Amino acid sequence: MLVRTYQPYQRLIPLKQQKLPFNPSFAQLEALQAGYYPFRMDCTGLKISSDRYAYATVGYVATEKQCLPSARLHVIQEALHGIITNYGPSGGHEHESLITDILLKETEEINAWLRKNAIHEQPRPFLTWDRGYWKKKRFQELDQRGWGWSIPWKKRTMVGVQLEILEFPIDEDEPLEILVWASDADQPWRRVIGKLEPTSDQVWDILTNDWLLQAVTILQLQKERWEIEQLFQWLKQHTTIKKPLGKSWMHFVTHCLLVTLLQIILVYYLLLLGFPRWQHHLARLLKDLRYSDMEPWLNRYLIGAEVI
Repeated sequence: MLVRTYQPYQRLIPLKQQKLPFNPSFAQLEALQAGYYPFRMDCTGLKISSDRYAYATVGYVATEKQCLPSARLHVIQEALHGIITNYGPSGGHEHESLITDILLKETEEINAWLRKNAIHEQPRPFLTWDRGYWKKKRFQELDQRGWGWSIPWKKRTMVGVQLEILEFPIDEDEPLEILVWASDADQPWRRVIGKLEPTSDQVWDILTNDWLLQAVTILQLQKERWEIEQLFQWLKQHTTIKKPLGKSWMHFVTHCLLVTLLQIILVYYLLLLGFPRWQHHLARLLKDLRYSDMEPWLNRYLIGAEVI
């Protein structure tokens, strides 16, 4: 069935001679020029019945932070085209730092592969995180790898550290930058506080190890991290990620892998075709995939579609 689905794409791609669309935001472009390749790291809760799935543990799910039997899916997302590059499932009761550290080690291999076609000789990952992932030792290890990172500052992020204001902004709309000296650090980290829009009431307070990017770029990359939340919402709405095929833990891990691989493959084909709004087209394609082999594949959205 999948072979039949991909055949129209395989025929169209050589005819159109499309290249991967590349339209980064100004913040992503500046990160690329500075030698970074942007990634996003986050996890999401999947509500799963504890009666059916023994591995389900009570954890927070949904935007309302409901505490229900669940599992979690930890994801590293490539931040230019929104494709999942690494993932790991865990129980629902915590963020599972062990899973996170494993994914980071595996991402080292992914980054080596990306270097082959990079615009910079030695691109390094730049990861944007949610505040729940803070672990001082982990981020010090990222420093040692030469990776860039940013994470929202919390009241308890760094206790007892020395703070030093670089200089007060001349313009009230300019971000405030602060040196953050940890007790056992060889060099300071950078704290950036500011708004992205003068008319907005939202103030961003970000901790980062980067000293190459402009302060506003750091804030913008952190804001764009929200797109990984949209990816989670899309996966839950359009795939079977919340309905594992088997009852065992390995069935769940395998199911997450298959759903993730399918998403990667289909996005890759749509990117090669240059379709705008890939999430919309991918949702329609997944809907067509639900038909059996005895029924014709509905490719109506390809008929008359304008390829960029």
